[in-house]
Amino acid sequence: MATISDLDTPLSGLNHIDALLSSGPDWNFVTPVANTIRYTFSIASHNEGGNNAGTGLMAFSAGQQAGARAAMAALSAITGIVFAETADGAAANVHFCSKDLGGNTAGLCSWNSGYSNSGDKLLSFHAGAYVYLDDSAAADPGNATLAPGSGGLEILLHELGHMMGLKHPFQGDIRLPAGEDNTSNSLLSYTGQGGPYSTFSPYDIAALNWLYGGDGLRGALGINSTGGGRYVTGTNRADSLTGTAANDRLEGDGGDDALNGGNGTDTAVFRGNYASYTVTNLGAGKVRVSGADGSDTLTSVEVLKFDDQSVQSPQTVTPPPVVTPPPVVNLPPIPPAGDTTAPAAPTLTASKNPNGYVAGDKPVVSGSAEANATVKVYSGATLVATTTAGANGAWSVATSALADGINLSLTARATDAANNVSIPSAALQFNVDTKAPAVPSASVLVAASGSVQFSGTGEVGSIISLSNAGTIFAEGTVASDGSWSLGGSVLANGKYDVTVSSLDKAGNATAAKHLLFTLGPTDVTAVTGTAGDDSLLSTPGNDLIDGAGGTDTASFPGLRGNYHVVRDSSGFVVTAKSGAGGMDLVRNVESIKFGDTTLKLEYDDVVQALYLAYFGRAADSGGLAAFQSQLGGLKAPLTFSAVTAAYATDAGLHSLIDSFGSSAESAALYPGATSAFVTAVFQNILGRAPAAAGLSFWTNAIDNAGLSRANASLSIMAGALENTSTQGLLDARLVNNKITIASDFTLAIDNPAEVTGYVGINAAAAVRGMLASVTASTDIAAFQAIIAKTLASLPGIGAQTGSGKWELDTVQLDTGLPGTPLVLVGVQHGGLIDAPM
Repeated sequence: MATISDLDTPLSGLNHIDALLSSGPDWNFVTPVANTIRYTFSIASHNEGGNNAGTGLMAFSAGQQAGARAAMAALSAITGIVFAETADGAAANVHFCSKDLGGNTAGLCSWNSGYSNSGDKLLSFHAGAYVYLDDSAAADPGNATLAPGSGGLEILLHELGHMMGLKHPFQGDIRLPAGEDNTSNSLLSYTGQGGPYSTFSPYDIAALNWLYGGDGLRGALGINSTGGGRYVTGTNRADSLTGTAANDRLEGDGGDDALNGGNGTDTAVFRGNYASYTVTNLGAGKVRVSGADGSDTLTSVEVLKFDDQSVQSPQTVTPPPVVTPPPVVNLPPIPPAGDTTAPAAPTLTASKNPNGYVAGDKPVVSGSAEANATVKVYSGATLVATTTAGANGAWSVATSALADGINLSLTARATDAANNVSIPSAALQFNVDTKAPAVPSASVLVAASGSVQFSGTGEVGSIISLSNAGTIFAEGTVASDGSWSLGGSVLANGKYDVTVSSLDKAGNATAAKHLLFTLGPTDVTAVTGTAGDDSLLSTPGNDLIDGAGGTDTASFPGLRGNYHVVRDSSGFVVTAKSGAGGMDLVRNVESIKFGDTTLKLEYDDVVQALYLAYFGRAADSGGLAAFQSQLGGLKAPLTFSAVTAAYATDAGLHSLIDSFGSSAESAALYPGATSAFVTAVFQNILGRAPAAAGLSFWTNAIDNAGLSRANASLSIMAGALENTSTQGLLDARLVNNKITIASDFTLAIDNPAEVTGYVGINAAAAVRGMLASVTASTDIAAFQAIIAKTLASLPGIGAQTGSGKWELDTVQLDTGLPGTPLVLVGVQHGGLIDAPM
């Protein structure tokens, strides 16, 4: 099993390779293990950072898509990885599109990766990438098809290099010498020499060989390979290449090279036919192979691989006798005949769970067919997918949406270049189910003996899971009559929040149902303040702490990290993670003091609303504290509606809220047109695009009527909270749910690793995505698990990012993003509640 330390890309010891190695995205570690990376040209969903067509995102043209497909096929030939196109953004690992990148920036690759772990062991790993061309570069007539010889294709190959884990050779601790840092050696260079190039340059291929071994993800060679072997590639100079104890592949690539395979069964690669080389056994385990590309001396190499055949090294076997060929007989020419032979039927397979279900309704099917044949997949007589087999015959494609059903069947046919069509493949049978089971009913019965019995109803055959504090303690299957029953054992005294979830045979899960109950003593101690400023101390067990009037502090003896703190409908709940601290309900209290820090509660919902409106995310701990302090110093109103009303007349408050619009994060999120900004704010707050009238109103108010962007976002938020129409009431519930969950996310940040983890572009995007999934009917208690999962995915907590995660590229120079982490700040507003939404 791979470990976290394995994610540190190992070096080859060769400068021309190591100068190109980035820190990720580590496709070799992606789980579940497969040799397919799916890519899409769709911009309909799952775009990065909330981008969409409304914010200036543009799809590749048909010609550019064709050029990108060819580039991916070339990359497949180098790496051995199957790159499969899908129309489903949710299923894609790599997304292609165009956008305004600004300045001299011609291309950009943004990658991310993350993992879950137990100690140092990796339990799961995911990676993704977004490859952009600048909209101006993409619109250039010379880049209309990304055809060979076009500058656009070279830009795309550069970005694909980043996507596959390569960096610029002039950055980092290991760099190419100035004399070698040019595009004839690596397309990742910014120094042009020759070109435009239509294929990766030699150093790029050497680095890709080192990373992926030429035999795909988790093959016998490359990083995290099953065999542990390495593919070590030299230059056109005299190189000394050394293998490992595993079965390695060594390729000198020009010059008089010394290749030492070490232990294992090692292979030397030569770029020419066997007859073009002279193989000499030097004895003592050494062999010389001489040809047009140099004279290489081989030690401990067992196999010689040429373009037309592989032979055993003469150090291990006696060479075959020379056979004199028979005399050549010249026959009269035979006129060429057309190809009338149909290709063999392709093979067809898909990944299914143990119950025979594929994932989703657009399964990825794959197989083998005649090289370069067109493969068409059918459901009955309906065409559901088309793709082209690679040079090695491998193919993979996602189908169009299939209806839910049992024992569905697909077949595939192959068509060769002469339009000969194969017979159908063997039928592939599977099940599709995209509908989650109904939320199970559940009840709990505590017997006099102390035993606890859980029971209810659910979808027949689905799995019922019971968990408490994130730990599953019972599972069972719903019987044929729709009933289930679990438990019967004695549980320890304490408060329980048991989550009841249902998982059907296809792996679809329901929203969780909660059973709240207490075993043992249920006494609650009331700790009540006065009309003045009080310090209220928690007691062992369960407390109801009510500050009443004044400015009050609730004090807890432990460190902040020893407690869970969440909001509820009328205050906050503080629960000790262990020991006798119990669960305390905190009401009318302005701060909560722990042994090492103090949580300020005043202005919490105001600041979260501002962050949500402008950035679509929860406040980070530092940003929340800073804005709370500044709002307190200004003696600002305590509610969002009152802050909205005071914005127009309070100069200090006006300036503070306007700082959201002048922040670095704002510049990165909203570099484009005002209409794109307005659309993004509506998406942040309401999860939908504005109506045409609303978009026109707000865009005109900002561009022509002097309304600041921060003021607009404040007004849109206020309108959502105060609209009393039927839709307005739904909007208000949605916004309040988002504010509460944003608050709970920030409150969940309770240790230094989590504080530093919630910094930067990727972390903000992850939380923005979490809040985008909230609805008016979201169960706040059930959502705590998603908050925990999102927090655990951030860098340094259970996620990985890398220096290459943002690769901005220009034609001549790298403009880049700011080198320091983004300062996470906030929004503005001013009384336009009745404006169209």
